[in-house]
Parts: sequence; C-alpha cells; structure tokens
Amino acid sequence: MKNSIQVKLTVIIVSLVVGMVVLSWGITSIKLNDFFHSNAKERLAEAYEEMEQKAEENGMFNNFRELRFTVDDIGNRYNCIIIVVSHNGIVSNANGAIYDSLYSLLSLMENQELSEMKSPWIHGNDPETEKSTIMDEEEGYFLKRTHDEKLNSDYYDLIGTLSNGDLISIRYSLASLEDSSRIANRFFGYVGAVVLVVGIIISVVFCRRFTKPIHEMATVADEMANLNFESKVTYQSKDEIGRLGNRLNQLSQKLEKTISELKTANNELSEDIVKKEQIDEMRKEFLSHVSHELKTPIALIQGYAEGLKENITDDIESREFYCEVIMDEANKMNEMVKKLLTLNQIEFGKDILHFERFDIVTMVRNRLNSNEILFQEKNVKVTYPKEEAIYVWADEYLMEEAVSNYISNAVHYVNVNGEIIVRFEQFSDKVRLFVYNSGSHIPEEELDKIWIKFYKVDKARTREYGGNGIGLSIVAATMESHNKEYGVVNKEQGVEFYLDLDTSA
Repeated sequence: MKNSIQVKLTVIIVSLVVGMVVLSWGITSIKLNDFFHSNAKERLAEAYEEMEQKAEENGMFNNFRELRFTVDDIGNRYNCIIIVVSHNGIVSNANGAIYDSLYSLLSLMENQELSEMKSPWIHGNDPETEKSTIMDEEEGYFLKRTHDEKLNSDYYDLIGTLSNGDLISIRYSLASLEDSSRIANRFFGYVGAVVLVVGIIISVVFCRRFTKPIHEMATVADEMANLNFESKVTYQSKDEIGRLGNRLNQLSQKLEKTISELKTANNELSEDIVKKEQIDEMRKEFLSHVSHELKTPIALIQGYAEGLKENITDDIESREFYCEVIMDEANKMNEMVKKLLTLNQIEFGKDILHFERFDIVTMVRNRLNSNEILFQEKNVKVTYPKEEAIYVWADEYLMEEAVSNYISNAVHYVNVNGEIIVRFEQFSDKVRLFVYNSGSHIPEEELDKIWIKFYKVDKARTREYGGNGIGLSIVAATMESHNKEYGVVNKEQGVEFYLDLDTSA
C-alpha cells in the first residue's frame, strides 16, 4: 500500500492543505497585530476628516448641543474618544471621561513648540518621541502613541486643529485592539483546525474516488498479464482516464483475439507436425513390412529360377513344379501390391468416393459363389438365407473389396468341416452385414490390432494360405471413409465380423 498512487496522492494533497493552513496562520499571527494598528490609525484619520468636514459645513460650533451631537455621533461610530475645544471655550467629548482626556490633551500640547506650527494650535514633533509620532501638516494634525500612567493603558492620540480654528483630540484605546487581535488569532486557529480536518477528509475521499478507476485498470492489466481477458474496466467517462480505460478494454479484446488465433495456428501446426511424424513412421513401417513380405517370395522365385537355369533336374514334372512355385509367388506379390495400392488410395484420399445405389445381397451372393471351390476343399457348410434385394448407398467397388476380404478371411480361418454363416439385420435407415466362421477365437488383447496393416495373429498359418495382413486394413479404411461402424466379436464356436451400410440416400 505504501507504493499506492492513492496513498501518495493523499499524502501530497494533505501536506498541501496542512502547509497552506499553517502558513496562513503564521502570516496572520505575525501581521494581524500590525494590520490592526494600521487600521486604527486609518480610523483616527477618518474620524478627523469627518470632524473637519462638519467644521467646514457648519463654520463655528457656536451651539454646544450641536457640537456635542457631532462628537457623540462620530465617536460612537469609530469607537474613540473625541475632545473638541472651540475658540469660545466650549469643551465637548464622547465615549470617555472628559477630565482624563482633557488632561492628556493639555499634556500633549505642552510638549509641542508652537513656533514651528503653521496654525497656532498645531505643534511640532518632540525629538525624543519622533519615532512614535506621525505628522501631517497639510491636514493639520499629528498622531502619536502614548502611555497613560494613571490608567496604565496605551493609546493612539490624534491632535490637531479644525478649519474653524477649534482644537481637537481623538483617542483610540489599544487595549481593545490587542484583545481583538488575540481573539482574531484564536478564531483563525479554530477555523484553521476545522478547515484542516475537513480538508483531510475531502482529500482522502477525492483521492480514493480519483484513483479507484486507476486501481481497477491496474487489476485488469494484471489479469491480462496472466492471459485472463474476462475482466474489463467498468469506469466510463469522457476524460483521459475514461479514454484510457476504453483503450485498455479494446487492447484486451484484440489480445484475446490474437492469442486465440495464435493458439489455433499453433494447434494446427502441432497437428501438422504430428501428422508428419505419423506419416514418416507409417512410411518406415510400410517399407519395413513390404520388405519383409517381399523377401520370402523373391527369395523363392530367385532360387527356383536359378534352379531352372542351371538345369538342376531334367524331370518335366519338377520343372513344372518350379514354374508353378514361381508363378504362385509372383501372383502373391502382385495381389499384395494391388491391395497396398488400394489401401493407400483409401487412406490418403486419392480416390474420391463414388456413392451409388446397389443390391448388397446380390454382391454377397456373387462373392460366395466365386469361393465355392475353397468351401468344397475344406468341406465347409455355408449358410446364406435367400434374402430379397437390399439396396444400399456406398462406393460399390470399395465395398466389394471389403466384403471379399471378410469372406476370404472366413474361408482361411474356418476349421475343416466347419461352418460359415452370412446374414443381415435391417434397421430403419441402415443394414448390418454379419460374416461368421467357426474355428479358433481371436485373443481378446488382439481384437483391436487385427485392423493394423501387416498385423497377423497366426503368422505361420497366414503364410500358409498366402495372406499378408492387409485385407482387414482395407476393410477398416473403407468403413472409416464411409463413416460407418465395423468390428469383430468372439462367438461361442468361432468369430463374427460385421459392418454397417446406409439404406437411405
């Protein structure tokens, strides 16, 4: 919190408020007394000027009541004691004891040298009190600060003559002035304390309100740094802070969009890298399997061909046997290459699927008829119900390959004197084809592996009938390209394969 802008701003503003209050109080304490003294002198001069104006308007104060009324009025308004000694001997005063004031007036007059004054009633400065005496010969008075020993008080005394020749003395008590100065200083101290407290409260509230949107923006910025773009600045205003908040929200949106695009691109790149790695791995695996599958037939063809060339035997039957082996192995290699090309076209999309409507029942019957000789060799009983035509939508060529592989797989793995059952189950918009063969079960842990290229459950038996582990891979690739289900399950006396086809467009 000590580094918070709210704390810093509050400290600065409170310091300014305290400094201004203390400075104002100090200046007032030092200068207020001088100001009051200066103001007292100005009031004495103003009172004298009003008396002078009355003297000019009325001429001689021949009427005591008129003089007394004027003296009372001006003395009350300026809070001073006024004594006027007219040329005919009338003495009048206001707001004070006439005898004490008259005594002070006569004392001051005795200290002046009459010969130096323009008017017989105006006296010059006393050299010993010159610093405390103010002379104004043009106005006809002098002003002096005096100390009354009898009353033990300080006064400002103005003594002069009026235009009608009357002598005037105006006295202002400094006791009330000093009291007023102390009261004013005390009052300003109270006011300053209140202003200070209120200023501090206002400063804290203002700083908190001013820095709240800044704190909110800092929080949003922290969330953005942590890649959380859900938080937004809620402060709305047309000032600089409001515009900054709007820009921060826009920046958050753009960053979120940019990072989302980067993540998408990165994900696509990762997928591409994974696919590339998979393709490389598949290529290596493909080369390895192909090399392994071709090694045996090539070796056989080479051996028997060399035997024929070197005339190892002159027996015609032996020569024919050699030739049959060479032709059989070449045929196996040819079939494997064709299957690999078909599988490659399906997996890599080089062949676009050509959907058409055809009778799946007729297709299955034709494939069974083409394997009739193999069924007879193993004395296999084939159960195939005479179904009515079932029309499906699929790529007829690829689906014929899949069905052929199912039937071929059943023929090769059915036990002697065993049974092969082909059946259909129809649903609302699809049909499921089942191909069952009696015989050995497929180990449960290998049920998912038989769809992998070149994978063989029984390698010796597979080699015996010329299998290469590609047929079921073609089935898997074909069904996945059609987005249809396929699979295999172990039955009580054998194994059953299945696949789905659409019956509606």
